[in-house]
Amino acid sequence: MDKLSTSAFHNLSRVELLGIADICAQLHDYSPETSFLKHSYDILKEAFGHVIFGTELYQQDPVAILEQEIFAVPDQLLPIQMNHFHEHPYAEKATQQKGAYIGLLEAEEKYEIFKHSTLHNEFYEKLDAQHHMWIGLSSNNQLFSCFYGRDKAYTEHERAMLHLIEPHLDLAWRHWQETRSLNKELSRLKESMELDQDDAIFPFRQALDALPARQQEVIERVADGMDNQQIADELHISKRTVQKHLENIFQTLEVHHRTELAAKWHKAHSIQLY
Repeated sequence: MDKLSTSAFHNLSRVELLGIADICAQLHDYSPETSFLKHSYDILKEAFGHVIFGTELYQQDPVAILEQEIFAVPDQLLPIQMNHFHEHPYAEKATQQKGAYIGLLEAEEKYEIFKHSTLHNEFYEKLDAQHHMWIGLSSNNQLFSCFYGRDKAYTEHERAMLHLIEPHLDLAWRHWQETRSLNKELSRLKESMELDQDDAIFPFRQALDALPARQQEVIERVADGMDNQQIADELHISKRTVQKHLENIFQTLEVHHRTELAAKWHKAHSIQLY
C-alpha cells in the first residue's frame, strides 16, 4: 500500500468521517443473492470526485475479466480498455498481488511509460481521466477492484479516506463470498435431503397401496381434513369403526398421528411409482 502522512488522517473533518462511517455501514448491508460488484458500485461511485468509476472482478490465473460495472464510459471505448488493460501500471499488481492494495497512478514505477501508451491516449485522455486511484482486493484466484479516474490528481486527503474504507470493503467482500458459498452448500444439502425423502416415500406408497380398500378410503378422508365423525357419516360406518381402522393404519404404516399420516399421504401421491 502507498504510505500516508499522519496529518492526512488528522485533517479529516467530522462530516467526512461520518460520511465514511455511513459508506462502510452500507457496504456491510448486502444480499448474497445479488452481485457484490453492483452493490459496492452503487455505494462507492459518489464517494470521491471523479470522471469515471468502476468495480471489476478479475480471474488472476489465467487473467480474465469476469464481471464489470463501470460509470460514464461510452460503449465504443470499452473494447480499448479491455484490449489494452495490460498497459496500465496496475495490471501487473492486479494479476500477482495477494491481499489488499491501494494504488495511486503517479506513485507507480511505470507511470512515465504509461503516459505514452494506447490505453492512456485513446481511453483515459478521451475521458479526461488521466489520474487514477484504486483499491485492489485479492482472494481465491480472484481480484476485486474499485477504480476512480478524473482529470486532476487525487490528494493525500482523499487517499486517506480510501484507506479508511478499504478494510470495510475487504471484509464485506469476504463475508459476501463466504455467505454465498454457505448458501450454495445449504441449497445442495436441501436438495440431497429432498432426494433422500423421495427415496424413503416409495416404500410408504407401496405400503399404502397394499392396505385394504376400506382403510385406504379412511386415509383419503383424513388427508382431506375430515374428522372421525365426518368420515363415519360419509362411509356409513360407526365412529368406533373409523377409530379402529386408524389404529391399524398407524401400526402398519408406523405413523404416530393423523397429521403425519395426511402429510405422508400427500407426499406419497406426488410421486409416480410406475
